[in-house]
Amino acid sequence: MLFKKTSLVVVMVLLLVLAAGCGKGPEQGTGVENGEGIISEPGDSGGNLEVEEEEPPAAPETEGDLAAKLLSLEEQFFDLFFRPETDETGRVKAYDSKEDLLAAVTEIAERELVAPAVDEYYLEEDNKLYIIPQGMPPQIIPDQPYELRQVDEDTWALVQEAENEMMGAYKLTVEFTKVDGRWLMSGRSLELLE
Repeated sequence: MLFKKTSLVVVMVLLLVLAAGCGKGPEQGTGVENGEGIISEPGDSGGNLEVEEEEPPAAPETEGDLAAKLLSLEEQFFDLFFRPETDETGRVKAYDSKEDLLAAVTEIAERELVAPAVDEYYLEEDNKLYIIPQGMPPQIIPDQPYELRQVDEDTWALVQEAENEMMGAYKLTVEFTKVDGRWLMSGRSLELLE
């Protein structure tokens, strides 16, 4: 009788162990080797989290590439701010208000740089924007000698000495700062040379 009770207890323990092992399956985050690889449970990443592929770091910009990009921004700025498309009355075709113009220009130049000049160069009347005819300030002339200077880690300047009939000799410095991964015109200064 003792043998039957002991056998019965052993069998019960074995059944419990087997039942617990079968019902539970592999622990979360593990797989079962099937001889051909690891089989993971549905919804299990198998311990490997999906990793977003990182883009390789961009090649450093050469000074030539940077100068071309900054010269292009200088040209875009003048086309947008000083040479907008107008009708015969001087009405700006693309914008109806100073604020609309400022919103467009601040895509390539810092607002603090441009906002003070809007009142000097533009008139807003009856929900229409007009350019006030007048001369433009000097701009960097791409086919004449200029220097590209680093001001700080995120700021570079185009510097050009030139001459015209109205001002004589001058030095123009136009600064560009990298903000949130894009270049913005951030400063302009003009020095008259003797």
